[in-house]
Amino acid sequence: MPNDNCLAGFICPKCGYDTDLRIEVLRWVRVSDDGTEDEGGDTEWNDKSPCACGNPDCAYTATVGDFNELSIVSKTKKTDLPKLLSKLKTDAGLEALEHRLKGRAR
Repeated sequence: MPNDNCLAGFICPKCGYDTDLRIEVLRWVRVSDDGTEDEGGDTEWNDKSPCACGNPDCAYTATVGDFNELSIVSKTKKTDLPKLLSKLKTDAGLEALEHRLKGRAR
């Protein structure tokens, strides 16, 4: 079943794994001489945040934007596009793939 929350539209461009990703995030913590204390609050990242595939057999590393299905479709060589069909999980990703296969830019 495709992700429908934080990871909707995200897959590993190398192996297609979509269960979890490792993302370098921004978060406030309290730092004292004794160490750090997590204050809770929002966890933030963007398309340029470092990201790694959560599949231990893969561990591909790039940026969050590189794990976005639409980005993957747009960056894939046209001859390799048919291989993406089994990896894509969202309607938007499949639609972008269909447009690329038909030679229409998206």
